[in-house]
Amino acid sequence: MGTESEESSSIIRNNRGMAQPVFGFFALLFLLVMMSFILNIGAYKAISDRLEDALAASGLAACVINIEQYGIDHSIIIDNAEEAYERYKETLDINLNLKNGSPKALSFIEGPVRIENFRVYNVRGGMVTEIVVGESGVISTGNGRLGEFCAPNGQIIENTGIYSEISFPISGRFGRGIMARKSKLTAVDTFSPKEGL
Repeated sequence: MGTESEESSSIIRNNRGMAQPVFGFFALLFLLVMMSFILNIGAYKAISDRLEDALAASGLAACVINIEQYGIDHSIIIDNAEEAYERYKETLDINLNLKNGSPKALSFIEGPVRIENFRVYNVRGGMVTEIVVGESGVISTGNGRLGEFCAPNGQIIENTGIYSEISFPISGRFGRGIMARKSKLTAVDTFSPKEGL
């Protein structure tokens, strides 16, 4: 029979061997959690890029310019803001695989997409005209000087274009839903025939 000190030193030696597997388990668990976060960030970045492309394409499709005005003084003007809004809604549905603003099957969007802000900017002769449009039609109009007038996202208006902002629910961490927002200023660049191709 051993003494009490021999038994306690035997227990200590046996427990030292347990520290490595326990440490290894927690290190592996930490790495798995980090990998999960990295994969989710990558997925959200891909969704953000796709949304930005969809907003830009929808904005460009909505930019129906007045060809007659362009022929007269080379000004690019969107003269029917309400028509631009309706065209934007139609092309946004196509670009985001929606039906009347709600996601079809197999979409990363969890619920209805709302157009929070839609503005048409017309630039002509050093002046900017802003037309705010909603479901009920034109909400307000405003004017400002070129180079001093900004879109709601802070970008300075330099060319005729459309600013849009949408919101939609998306699945977050551990299945919790969150409201996401995305905005884009889509400008129609002017081309001067004097510059050539």
